[in-house]
Amino acid sequence: GARTLHLLSHYLGLHYLPAVLPWFLYPLFDVINATAGLSLLAIFALYYFRTYEREKDNFGIHFFEKFDLLPKTGPLRSSPAVAAGFLYAFITVLALVWYCIRRSRHSFWVSYFCCFYE
Repeated sequence: GARTLHLLSHYLGLHYLPAVLPWFLYPLFDVINATAGLSLLAIFALYYFRTYEREKDNFGIHFFEKFDLLPKTGPLRSSPAVAAGFLYAFITVLALVWYCIRRSRHSFWVSYFCCFYE
């Protein structure tokens, strides 16, 4: 995720570009890095997905169970997507708080993108 977000930093003009090396090397290495990450994800999915124990993947579910926020039936009853969605919602709000602390000369969306990325 972070490597993919980092690719946008070149387009937004946020990346440091020293004059020592040609500029095209920086985005090239970012693309190579992102490709390597996606390739590794694909390898894990192809070779190890069958070993995934869904019932043991309960990160964040305890919060929803404690406050009785999960549906009683259906696919979201024990889905890791609920916990991941909560985590990203929390990060989204926390990035907005960080935006209020960390100011930038860029527009709101570029500054918020940087806060979310950080």
